[in-house]
Amino acid sequence: MTPFMFRIAELVGDPREEPVPSTRPSEPQPVGQGADRYVAVRSLAEQLVCEANAVLPPQAALTLSDEVADGRLDFTIACGRHRARVSTTFGGGRSFGRLLRQEQAEGAPVELEDADALPDLIVSLLVEAGAGRLVERA
Repeated sequence: MTPFMFRIAELVGDPREEPVPSTRPSEPQPVGQGADRYVAVRSLAEQLVCEANAVLPPQAALTLSDEVADGRLDFTIACGRHRARVSTTFGGGRSFGRLLRQEQAEGAPVELEDADALPDLIVSLLVEAGAGRLVERA
């Protein structure tokens, strides 16, 4: 098992940990830099969701879905009704990254600090969804 898989297994057994993923204010970047960043984070998201699902019970499984719109790339990680969306918008020779969470309805837009913030995002999503309680009900 990977270190992330051990972390998920511990979370399910004792859901007290609730990390806060590192974010930074969203600022326009060159298109190439934004695209490269999106691909790195999206690729790691797929790996981490697979690792987490390998140790999570089916009722607490994560989903990963993509959405491509005109000038925008999004992916959403969800556990039940709880979700986090990572979005990158392209236009005017610039890109703009954004992290959208249910509890973050307003305020200044933020994005993940970098791909290393993704494990904390996934763990916080599982804690919000009550992954430990989902296991107890099984």
